[in-house]
Amino acid sequence: VEQLRENTVFKTTNPQATAELIVTYGPGAQANPEARAAFQFALDIWSNEIVSAVPIRIFADFADLGAGVLASAGPAYQLRDFQGAPEEGVFYPAALANAIAGEVLSPEDDFELVVNLGNGIPWYFGTDGNTPSGLFDFVTVALHEAGHGLGFTTIRGFNSGSGSLRSGGSPAIFSLFYIDGDGNRLLDFDDPSTQLGDAFTGGDLFVDGTFSTAALGGVLPEIFAPSNFQGGSS
Repeated sequence: VEQLRENTVFKTTNPQATAELIVTYGPGAQANPEARAAFQFALDIWSNEIVSAVPIRIFADFADLGAGVLASAGPAYQLRDFQGAPEEGVFYPAALANAIAGEVLSPEDDFELVVNLGNGIPWYFGTDGNTPSGLFDFVTVALHEAGHGLGFTTIRGFNSGSGSLRSGGSPAIFSLFYIDGDGNRLLDFDDPSTQLGDAFTGGDLFVDGTFSTAALGGVLPEIFAPSNFQGGSS
């Protein structure tokens, strides 16, 4: 057991890190040292961009995700109404909730986020950013997917033109900042509704957050809202 743990569990090595990211690799990733090195490189970047006194536990492995799917990831669980939560009745991704609370809120869960990396993808595992033509940069994809797992995601549904921003009656924390081009707050729309569905596919959707707007010099960050709803991206 100890030998298995030594071979599968790795911590970030960034000495300037403001968060500790602990990753457990599944069998496919264990067998690919280049992939592990590139994934660790990506996590070391994240460990210097986020702040958490609570270690963040990650599971990563290769999986058969279907044609054209590079990777997928998300929080292992979400929590609401925990002690110290800034907003009531709102879901927080696991790593974010733990960071706010200062403790692991769901100790029975082994991980805060899960990352699935596509099998059969022509990956480039280098860490220099010089991706050869015809290959996909593994570090870039790992950065993107780890971001989803760390909490850059939301609850939303879309079916036959009708959209929703709630699960069990509650939205995710980042949904509080969504507005359309006319300044309407999406959480004020009926849910579910075609009004939300139109917002999801209207190409006119933004984040009205104090810090995110300031980071762009007063410009509202735009959310990806193509006319054809894309399940993994919209």
